[in-house]
Amino acid sequence: MLGSLHAGTSPSLKLVQEIPLPQVKGRIDHMAIDIFCDAARKRVCVACGAGFLDVIEQKDASNYVPSERILTAPGARTSLFVPESSVLDLAVPIQKDRDAAIYV
Repeated sequence: MLGSLHAGTSPSLKLVQEIPLPQVKGRIDHMAIDIFCDAARKRVCVACGAGFLDVIEQKDASNYVPSERILTAPGARTSLFVPESSVLDLAVPIQKDRDAAIYV
């Protein structure tokens, strides 16, 4: 099963759309990952440890499309988005061939 993002609304969440994310196994809402909403740019950033940061664009209230896949590193899933500066920091874990790092 491909990974998928389930977009919903508040206060009671309702499934609006499933968005396939290639190379991500399972549902991302069941994984320990970080998902951030960049409301100013109408996009969602998803770090799920697959070696990519997926960016999903909101076209309208119930229409989301994958727009960009940024190469990161396997296992990188802990992140922090700071809306005031529009910066997303991604923690990359140590591997046998590289040190731990923070990607900005």
